[in-house]
Amino acid sequence: MKKKPNLNFDELKNPAHTYHYSRAERMKRNRNSQEQQTTKWYYRLVGNNRTTLQMLIFYVFLAIVFWFFWWAIRSQAEDKRVFRIGNARFVEVRWIANEQKKGWNVLIDNKSKEVWKLKTIELKVASTVLFFTNATIEIAPNDYVAWFFAYDGERPSIPKLEIKVGE
Repeated sequence: MKKKPNLNFDELKNPAHTYHYSRAERMKRNRNSQEQQTTKWYYRLVGNNRTTLQMLIFYVFLAIVFWFFWWAIRSQAEDKRVFRIGNARFVEVRWIANEQKKGWNVLIDNKSKEVWKLKTIELKVASTVLFFTNATIEIAPNDYVAWFFAYDGERPSIPKLEIKVGE
């Protein structure tokens, strides 16, 4: 069996066709085009590696998404305060202000296994009473009650709120 010789492009050219440049000219054109091609600044940043650039873009996008959710949760928490009253009993006080209403939304949540009997609830900042109720209610285990108290004054500082629950 005869071994075929390794022929170059010039030796493989078909004489029926006309070629406008030789192999040497073609190599020269390829080298010049590679040398003339400029590298973009962001490719230089990642060492001219496309995969690293894609991962950098992905992680920047991921950081923006996490920042947005952190911002959304943080801004939500600025308008409410949760008070823990005893074992598995909570009172959540939230400030609501829109075109229809302005005041305090109070969610009384009983997550304990016993009935919770409330006689009074008083919310105040320093010595100013924001609302007071003496309605006696019973909240069953794993149940809640939601109330709204209209308030015409200015929104007080939420972290300075104090609550007094009479049982």
